[in-house]
Amino acid sequence: MKLRIRNRKQSAACRSAKPRQSARDNYDRRRRSKRIWARALCIVVGIQLSTCAVTDVHHLATTNYVDRKITPDNRVAQWALTPVYIPIAAVTLTVDNFIIAPIVHLPSALLDTWDFLTGDVEGYYANMGTVPFRIVLLPVVFAGDWMGRTWFAIDTREDGWNWPAWGRQWRRDSQGRLIDPPEEQVQ
Repeated sequence: MKLRIRNRKQSAACRSAKPRQSARDNYDRRRRSKRIWARALCIVVGIQLSTCAVTDVHHLATTNYVDRKITPDNRVAQWALTPVYIPIAAVTLTVDNFIIAPIVHLPSALLDTWDFLTGDVEGYYANMGTVPFRIVLLPVVFAGDWMGRTWFAIDTREDGWNWPAWGRQWRRDSQGRLIDPPEEQVQ
């Protein structure tokens, strides 16, 4: 009889030493951690989008060209044509980001990859030791550089010689009328 009582007391002592968490507490903890991760993800995405090529007017050659050609000088007419601009903008942004930008950034990405492959490291043995790793990493470096230049506004001045001249960004005045491009952009 005493043995049973002792076991009951030990089991009661173990229960009190480790309080069990309810399912609700676990649910709240998981929910809180999901919120923290969601906020962190929003911050990271926001930082990346701040340098996104879609928001940089120098990466939008077709959009700039269409803007110059079809946008009227009157603000009322601009607002009236908004339903027409939305599908046109979707098409021009797609053309800019999936066709023109990869073609424009290809030569610079190839040059960077060539510099990575032929880069000189101090000493003959160090150079020879890194050549196999450079060869293995060559596709990764090329793809990363090309995608980085295409997706983000990296070195727009350096790639400026590849962008079509017809897609240069022009400025507008306060009434929405086009102002001729600055002298540096005219070719």
